Amino acid sequence: MPRGFLILHFAMAAPNPRTIRVGFCLLLLSGLAYLFIPRSEPYPFLPAELRAEADARYQATYHRLPDSIDTLSVAAELAAQREQLELANQCFAQIPTTHPLYGATARFQQGQVLLKLNQAAEAEAQFREYLALPDIEFRYEAQQFLRFLLEIQLRFEERHGLLAEMHASGKLTPAEAIFYGYPSLLRWNGEVAEDRCRQFYEIDPRNRSLQIARAQFLGGTGQAGEGLELIEACLLEAPSDKRAIAVQLFLLLESDNTQRLSSILSRLPPPQRDDPWLTLRIRGDHALSQGDLELAEQCFRMYIENDPSLTRCYLGLGEIAGKRGQSEEKARLFETARQLALIQNRLGGAQFAPNQSEPYRKLGELSLAIGLRRSAQLMAESALIIDPQSSEARKLLKDCQP
Repeated sequence: MPRGFLILHFAMAAPNPRTIRVGFCLLLLSGLAYLFIPRSEPYPFLPAELRAEADARYQATYHRLPDSIDTLSVAAELAAQREQLELANQCFAQIPTTHPLYGATARFQQGQVLLKLNQAAEAEAQFREYLALPDIEFRYEAQQFLRFLLEIQLRFEERHGLLAEMHASGKLTPAEAIFYGYPSLLRWNGEVAEDRCRQFYEIDPRNRSLQIARAQFLGGTGQAGEGLELIEACLLEAPSDKRAIAVQLFLLLESDNTQRLSSILSRLPPPQRDDPWLTLRIRGDHALSQGDLELAEQCFRMYIENDPSLTRCYLGLGEIAGKRGQSEEKARLFETARQLALIQNRLGGAQFAPNQSEPYRKLGELSLAIGLRRSAQLMAESALIIDPQSSEARKLLKDCQP
C-alpha cells in the first residue's frame, strides 16, 4: 500500500480527532512531495526532446497518455528512422521480449538496427530470438536477414537448413531456390560479400565465426598466409572447432603446404555426414591423390548427400570408378559432371531474368536428366511461381515425382 494511503488508514482508525487532522496534514504533505520532488526518469539515456516528441506522437495517434514502454517504443522507431542507430538500439534493447504489444517487433527491429551497425553476432541473436516466437508477423523477412548473415559468414551448411525451412513453409522465391538447389555452383568469394564480412570483422574482431569467415575470404583472394595466421590464432582458443579446421585445410591447400595438410588430415576422426562440406571435399580429393579410394568415395558421397551439385565430387567418383575398371559408371559420372558445368553456365541467365520462367524450366530439365530430382523440382516450382499457366513447367513438376 502506498505511504500516503497508509497514513490515511491509520488516521481513520484512530478515535482522536486531533490524530485525524494530523493524518490529513501528513497525507497532503506526502502528495505535495510526490508532485514537486524531482524523480529520476526510467530511461535516462533518452533525450528529453525525443521523449517529449514520442509522448506527443503517441497521444495524437491513440488519444491517451502513454506509459513508459509506449514512449520508449515510439522513441526507438523515431531514432531508427533518423539513423540515430546507437540510440535506437538502446531503446529497443530496453523493451522486453515478453511485452505483449511491443516485445516481438522490438527484437525484429533491433536486429535490423544492429545489422546497420555491422554488429553481426548481436543482429543474428535478435533475429533468432524473434524467429523462435510464435505467431510472428515478419517471419519471412527475418529469415531473409538471417540468410544474408549466414552467407556473409560463409556458413553455407546452416544456410542450407534455413532454406529448407523456407521451402517447407512455401516461402522460397525463385532466386532463393537457386541457392537451395545449387549451393556449390555459385561463387562464394565475391567482392561485395568479402567487403561486408570485413566490415563486420572490424567491429567485432574477437568473434570466432567472423574470424573463420575472414580467414577464408583472405585465402580466396590470394592472401592464404595472412589467413593462416588468423585461423591458427583462432584454433589456439578453439582447437576442436570444425569450421576452423576446415578453413585451415583450405588455406594449407591454397598455400601448397601439402605436408602439413597431410599431417592434419591423418589425425582427423572418420568422416561424418555433418562434417563441414569444405572438409569433406578436401579430404576426398586428398584421399584420392593418396590412392585411398574407399575414404575418397566415402567423403564424396557424403558431400553429395548434403549437396548434389558439386562437380568435383562426380569427377572424383568417376576417377575412382575408372581405377576399379567400371567403365560405364565412369562415363555416367563424367557426363553428370559435364551437365553440371552446363547448369552452372545457365544459372546467371535465371538470376538475371527473374521474371522469365523459361530459364528456370531449362535448369530443371537439365537437373532431372542427371537425377537431381530435388533441384529439378525447385526449378519447376520456381517457373510456376513466375508463370502459373506454363504447361511445360507443370509437366516438369509432375516428372519430378518419384
